[in-house]
Amino acid sequence: PKLIYRMNGNSNLKDWEEAIIPELLKEYGYLAELCKTGAYYVPPEVPVPNEEELTKEADPYKIKLQEYRNKIKRRSDIINEMSDNRIKMWGEIEIHLSKSSMDEIKTYAEYEQHKTTWDVLNFWNLIKQVHQCQPGSTNKSDALVDAQENYWSIQQFSNEFIADYKDRVEAAVKRIETADATKTPLD
Repeated sequence: PKLIYRMNGNSNLKDWEEAIIPELLKEYGYLAELCKTGAYYVPPEVPVPNEEELTKEADPYKIKLQEYRNKIKRRSDIINEMSDNRIKMWGEIEIHLSKSSMDEIKTYAEYEQHKTTWDVLNFWNLIKQVHQCQPGSTNKSDALVDAQENYWSIQQFSNEFIADYKDRVEAAVKRIETADATKTPLD
């Protein structure tokens, strides 16, 4: 299912998470653990064997040394795979967002910051933050203040095209209009 954004309304966040998390875990493994734990997975450190275990007498065929090297390589492979999969997982998540969700997420200044580094953990947290708005949890004045703070915090990034910046500003204005049509910033 697609995640749908509704201003001050019920979103389908819980159902969406229940559907997408197993898919992400299946496809991206350790990287997708962030959806459940709220942090990037860090493989455990590989303990360094004692020097006595690696002597010619204790390990004449260097089996323990090779095992140690294999564990280090496996840990490194996991870290590299998670790093390589960030952009893919980001794209997979975006595919499962409705246009209304993406439009709302893009109004937040941190969206572009996360996108420049493909920080999928903070992207996931931003999605949850945007969609956890339940009826009655945000009153109209709080929504307006939040929308205005977001609007005034928008800055163009050094590597951002002017058209993308303009889209983010327009989305922020639309967010203010949604909260209170009389409080639209001047052009």
